[in-house]
Amino acid sequence: MAIDFLVNWVAVLVTAAIGFVIGFIWYGFLFMKPWAKAVGLDPKGKDPAPVRNMLIGFIITIISVYVLALFITNTGSNTPLGGMLIAAIIWLGCSLTAGIGRVIWEKKPMSLFWINIPYELMNMLIVGAILGAWL
Repeated sequence: MAIDFLVNWVAVLVTAAIGFVIGFIWYGFLFMKPWAKAVGLDPKGKDPAPVRNMLIGFIITIISVYVLALFITNTGSNTPLGGMLIAAIIWLGCSLTAGIGRVIWEKKPMSLFWINIPYELMNMLIVGAILGAWL
């Protein structure tokens, strides 16, 4: 089976921007204080490299959206529901399992797990639906 690595880059970049904004709202407003507490940061403290960190965050969002686009395209799941199904499968196999591992092996707090994992699922489903409709 051949894998097609070509994707619609406009769809990937626009969808990545949407996913990035969702993350900004989730961590920057909705869960800023409990997230900062769970990771040991002062929510009112200044980030020493905000531009660099935001740029890196956007780049990794582009990478994850590109990988999701590859799966959606190569499985022929080019509908919103199809995109959401592929996103849910990837979330289940990668995000959820890695999140549980961080709690078990790295001793990350469950409060962090309950902030990160629902965000990752919601974001993946939204991004998957958009990509599924667009690709």
